[in-house]
Amino acid sequence: MKKNEASLPKIVLINTFAQGGGAALACKRLYEALQKTNQVTVKHLTQTSKPFGYYPNWGRFLYERLFFLPYERNATARFAFSPAVIGAPLHTHPFIKDADIIHLHWFHFGFLSIEALEKLAKLNKPIVWTLHDMWAFTGGCHYASTCTHFEEECGNCHLLRRPHQQDLSHRRWQKKMAIFEKIKHWRWVACSQWLRNTAQKSSIGQFLTQKNPHFRILDIPNPLDTTLFHPYPTAEVRQRWQLPIHKKLILFAAANLQDPRKGYHYFQKALEAIAQTQPNTLQEWAVVMFGKLPPKTDIQLPYPIHHLGMLQGAQTLAEAYSAADVFVLPSLEDNLPNTLMESMACGTPAVAFRTGGIPEMMQHQEEGYLADYQSIEDLAKGILYTLSMPKTVQGEKARQKVMVSYNEENITQQYIKVYNELLSDVVAY
Repeated sequence: MKKNEASLPKIVLINTFAQGGGAALACKRLYEALQKTNQVTVKHLTQTSKPFGYYPNWGRFLYERLFFLPYERNATARFAFSPAVIGAPLHTHPFIKDADIIHLHWFHFGFLSIEALEKLAKLNKPIVWTLHDMWAFTGGCHYASTCTHFEEECGNCHLLRRPHQQDLSHRRWQKKMAIFEKIKHWRWVACSQWLRNTAQKSSIGQFLTQKNPHFRILDIPNPLDTTLFHPYPTAEVRQRWQLPIHKKLILFAAANLQDPRKGYHYFQKALEAIAQTQPNTLQEWAVVMFGKLPPKTDIQLPYPIHHLGMLQGAQTLAEAYSAADVFVLPSLEDNLPNTLMESMACGTPAVAFRTGGIPEMMQHQEEGYLADYQSIEDLAKGILYTLSMPKTVQGEKARQKVMVSYNEENITQQYIKVYNELLSDVVAY
């Protein structure tokens, strides 16, 4: 019997986008998973939620980009750094006012500023913040690459045009320190052990841990509905999608195929290396891609390319993964990539660089192949290794790993425990 909803903890999940991008997808999946329980009531607040409208959101996004324009090193830094200087008045929204717990996800591009976060804090409601990247504890970058300034204090940022000790990254880092100190009851939830460990090493994370007895940094992965993401018969899917039936198909996929962080350059170079040393593969292999591809982009690979475009919907995505023999994910920086989890759930093994949270998701030569970081030679070796054996050898282990580690019930119960602990803290405070 379902509990009386009026007595259940009320949670509001906040993310800039309702769909599109890994954080939006992860937030939406958690929202849907929590809805299936009878332990909380949950609402989903995004920039398209009323009373927010398209044009005000576009205006805030434009303001933020124009603000950062004089600071950016070049166009490649444009979306790698978020100053968070403008945001919507979320503290006034009915969902926020009604909530017992505010659950933040990814809120950039003008949806929530650092200063607006202070207004949320003044509501004295517990806050859970799921970290989808490093932004919470840096001066503005989403991924720090080889920079370790965030472990001491940000400044001299390599993404800025004129880096110096008191630059924009340092000032925004200071602002975070000042505002975060005022939040009484909250948890950071990293999606991977790697991100949790990185957050714990950060100066902001250490400061909050020492200063606030009600602050914790946890790690809970994103959930996946394995009844939607499951293997489809490979031959049937290929026939339906008009893909080669008898060739080995190599999948490369990302929200934006040209995002440098996703490592397309390494994918290209690895395939070129294989084509030179294994010319027989030129007739036996083909490449499948899905994701955003800018107009007039010229992709040169030694193998035939089948670009499926932008895909949406669990079944469509699951069929695309099922059609492939291997998924190649040469990300240079990644937390807990949804694409890898989806591919594994569909029984398609992956080859990926040993970086970020990826090594937590699969064991080397068990559920997939972990290549040495930025090694084109080892990436090529991993592709050859994986395609040398039947897909099911690693694919069945990969699906089992997802079903055990990332199933919805397991993940939602971990979050519900966090919610209940926070509410108990408030009562006891």
